[in-house]
Amino acid sequence: MDLKLVAVSLLLVLFCSEVSSYRLQKREAEEPELFAQVKEKVTGAWGQVSSTAQCWLEKIQNLEVTKPIINMYENSVSRIKTYTDILSDQVYHLLQSES
Repeated sequence: MDLKLVAVSLLLVLFCSEVSSYRLQKREAEEPELFAQVKEKVTGAWGQVSSTAQCWLEKIQNLEVTKPIINMYENSVSRIKTYTDILSDQVYHLLQSES
């Protein structure tokens, strides 16, 4: 009876260790697949976003909208620079006369 109990216990321990070993191997095999799938999805999404942004940029450049905006900016900066030069000159003379 004791021999049967020992034999069954050993078989049970052997079976449990094989099952847990199989589970670990299966889990380790699934993780790289999962990471590969996530990496593939992220790479695909990034490529799609990048191509969409590139298309939008090309459309904006093709509309010739940038040239009038640049011209307006340059004109306004030159006008503002004139007035800031006048103002700084006035402040300089004001401070110079007080000294």
